[in-house]
Amino acid sequence: MADNVWILGIHMTKFGKHPDKDTVDLASEAALGALKDAGVSMKDMGVLAAGNLMAASAGVGQMLQKQIGQTGIPVYNVANACATGATALRTVLLTIKAGEADMGLAVGVEQMGKGGLLGVGGKGDRGRKVYEPKGRCGSVMSVEGLLDDMIPVYQKHLSKSDVEAMIGFYSTPTGQKILREMPGMTRDGMQAMQPRLRQMMDDANAKIEKMVKEQIEKKDKN
Repeated sequence: MADNVWILGIHMTKFGKHPDKDTVDLASEAALGALKDAGVSMKDMGVLAAGNLMAASAGVGQMLQKQIGQTGIPVYNVANACATGATALRTVLLTIKAGEADMGLAVGVEQMGKGGLLGVGGKGDRGRKVYEPKGRCGSVMSVEGLLDDMIPVYQKHLSKSDVEAMIGFYSTPTGQKILREMPGMTRDGMQAMQPRLRQMMDDANAKIEKMVKEQIEKKDKN
């Protein structure tokens, strides 16, 4: 257990409007700046804590890792109102003091709309009008040609007016919220299904064991 813990490096993005950057871009800038200030890299980190309130269920820590380097370390996403950033720091502090890691990275990031905490997190479109098979997703897996593959699928099942209506919906506040919440909804849905899936697997294994046992007994009798 570590008795003393030191902060080796810090960094803060310039406060202001950043229409050309999203939450992960801002977090990446701060994280890489802090690592550089400390003279270390992600390979030296044993834990990562990411604090974000406006998109608490989006898994900002995991998205940040994809941007600055995935090394297999534990990632904790925290949200605690105005103490969110401090809670991320506390998470790393306690992990180190518990002896579970020698070094860690704590990041706090928010991107708010005009209403501040009463508004919603904004995301700049960076002026892009078309799909670009590169960037954050492209750095994790190849996406070249995926759009061309999906066009026939959409043409088969949806009309032009259907697509336009869909785009219009996802441009609304409700549509934007669904897009923001979808990662968390997917994660929570998978977790909710786990008990039922485990029971189904147990039942299937029991049936298979019974069938095998019956076949063995039948073979022994013959």
